[in-house]
Amino acid sequence: MGEKLIRVLRRLARPLGIAFVVAVAFYHATLGLYAPPMLERLEALLYDARFRVALDPPPKSANIIVVDIDERSLVAEGRWPWSRERIGDMLSALYDGGVRMVGFDVTFAEPERNPVDALLKDPHIADNAGSLLRADRERFDADTIFSRDVARGDTVLGFFLHNDTQGGIGVLPPPLFSLPAEELDYWVLTQTLGFAGNQKVIQDAAVGAGSLTTEPDADGVVRRSPLVYRHGNDIYPSLSLAMAQRYLDAEVQLETAALGEAIALSAVRVGDRRVPVDARGRAVVPYRGKAFSYTYVSATDVLNGKVPPEILKDALAIVGTSALGLKDMRSTPLETNYPGVEVHANLLDGILGSVEPESRFWHRPEYEVAVTFVLILLFGIAIVLVQPRLAAGGQIVFSVFTIGGVIGLNYWLWASAQLDFPLSPPLVVVVFLNAFYMMLGFLEETQRRAQIHNMFGQYVAPAHIDRLLDSPAQASFDGESKEMTVLFSDVRSFTTISEKLTAQGLKQLLNRYFTPITKIIFDNHGTIDKYVGDMVMAFWGAPLDDPKHAVHAVDSALEMLKKVDELKEEFGAEGLPRIDVGIGINTGQMNAGDMGSSYRRAYTVLGDSVNLGSRLEGATKMYGLRLLIGETTAAIVPEYLLRHIDRLQVKGKTEPVKVYEPLCRKEQATPEMLANLEIWHKSLDCYFTQKWDEAEQGLNELIRREPDCKLYKIYLERVQHMREEPPGESWDGAYIAKEK
Repeated sequence: MGEKLIRVLRRLARPLGIAFVVAVAFYHATLGLYAPPMLERLEALLYDARFRVALDPPPKSANIIVVDIDERSLVAEGRWPWSRERIGDMLSALYDGGVRMVGFDVTFAEPERNPVDALLKDPHIADNAGSLLRADRERFDADTIFSRDVARGDTVLGFFLHNDTQGGIGVLPPPLFSLPAEELDYWVLTQTLGFAGNQKVIQDAAVGAGSLTTEPDADGVVRRSPLVYRHGNDIYPSLSLAMAQRYLDAEVQLETAALGEAIALSAVRVGDRRVPVDARGRAVVPYRGKAFSYTYVSATDVLNGKVPPEILKDALAIVGTSALGLKDMRSTPLETNYPGVEVHANLLDGILGSVEPESRFWHRPEYEVAVTFVLILLFGIAIVLVQPRLAAGGQIVFSVFTIGGVIGLNYWLWASAQLDFPLSPPLVVVVFLNAFYMMLGFLEETQRRAQIHNMFGQYVAPAHIDRLLDSPAQASFDGESKEMTVLFSDVRSFTTISEKLTAQGLKQLLNRYFTPITKIIFDNHGTIDKYVGDMVMAFWGAPLDDPKHAVHAVDSALEMLKKVDELKEEFGAEGLPRIDVGIGINTGQMNAGDMGSSYRRAYTVLGDSVNLGSRLEGATKMYGLRLLIGETTAAIVPEYLLRHIDRLQVKGKTEPVKVYEPLCRKEQATPEMLANLEIWHKSLDCYFTQKWDEAEQGLNELIRREPDCKLYKIYLERVQHMREEPPGESWDGAYIAKEK
């Protein structure tokens, strides 16, 4: 991504973030009921996860059992549907066992065939015994017989309300309420068109009936289920509400709230039980756990008297099925194969346990939209204001904090106050904004790293660049003045060498020289300033601070000289010119930064201390030495054994400086080296104090020991000259260089 685009994004980061926050907040406030399918799916997944984590079921409110038409019952009693006689036997066994109420999660919409009708189809029987059979028809009617079993106790039947077709089969029970004609168009309750009720004789024998219809969410999961339904002008209860009403012997009341001109439900009351519902009359199913959280008894065991009496005593029984073949399995937040009958058991348990002021139902209050609106604004604007100011590590911590804050607050409201606030809108805002600003920070960091590579890749070692990347604030081309150390290295007699080689040969030789020399400088934390022909300029202390800049410079110089000796032998063996170098090092205040014109720029160092380093490199030829350092450098490299060379006044300077030659690290010094150095320093002191005889004596001894050292011979010539032309008492021992 281009640098210009990143700058634009950075400039627009806050306005874009605020616009996004406000847009989501207003969308939820105005169109939250019509969320995109992807957002609905996310909300559903978050709901399920939250439900599972926060699951902490209270004690059961009543002895609710499930009479299960399970696989074992189908094998023992035959396939479903069973005869009304057999179901009546089961119902009688339940009431005989002490069951207080029975609810049916099945319907009896079709009449069972009467055997008298079958006999009357035979003309011979119809002619001879037709009148007798017709008189006894009701005595053999299975529905009538079953209705007597239904009437033995508090039996609540089930029926279906649907929109598959208009009209219906069977009959419906009396409704809870009939809506006034003038209000029909204002109720939010879902309108149903068709129904599948029970046979009239059976329905008339029951104490009540409730709808078995569930309304899964778009993903097929049953999270909420209606407690009341609308069919035509009438409102009917669910099976669980009908059973609770009969059990409590209380009236059902509806609490409503106005949504503009619309009438929306807010709660359903049964006596002192209050169940919060949404506008359409749906309650959150208060699942106790996975399937079989309630006591299940097999229908065949009921028929055969094998159920312990204590299980049936005062129980509220719901007859249903867990058999897969009967297709009454549902998907729930807890698992995918969940018996539908147990949905009704959970709802009944929740209603009976919701004694005011307590409730076992989670609910979404009327003020949810306003609270969610505020939460989106608060979290979103906090991220917009804080995230762009943080570094990468801080952004990660803040992201975790805000995402955890949204989830934690939502979970706390769910677990402690049973408030079902939507999680996806604020979470989407928080995740998106954090990701956006972290991505922007990543792009900026990537760009910054690329800039640092571009800025310093040609000057410093890769490891040095890594340090710069770890401390990008130090990576600047802005000029800064501080103490640094500079090194100049020059190949001796380069002109002569170049005359002996072709241009291609010279280039190859210099490449073979520059490559190891550059590596040595990089390995010692140096920065390459430039190559000019055969000259290398490097410095220490920028762009990153280096407290040991002088030591690293001297280390580099000695390693360079060692490498040059190796190259000299290699080149000589190949018939190439034997190279040698002179190195000058100086320490002092320098200005480091990006300098040049709009056409060409370079990262370099400037200052008098830099110039002195160059002069010291030139002075190495005069003394016949390969390395010289200034007195400032010498003062801060105590690790080295130094030979004081001179008080030198370089060209362009009015004050002399002491110059030294690093011989080696002190621990590497030999006794012979130390002895020669002691004689030299005594001789040099005699020279500076104009004790010519003593100086000459010491120099002669050194020449005897090291006959090839040009330095001693130079000073011997100086002593002889001083005898002939004494410098006078004001002489400070300085030697004025005639050349650069």
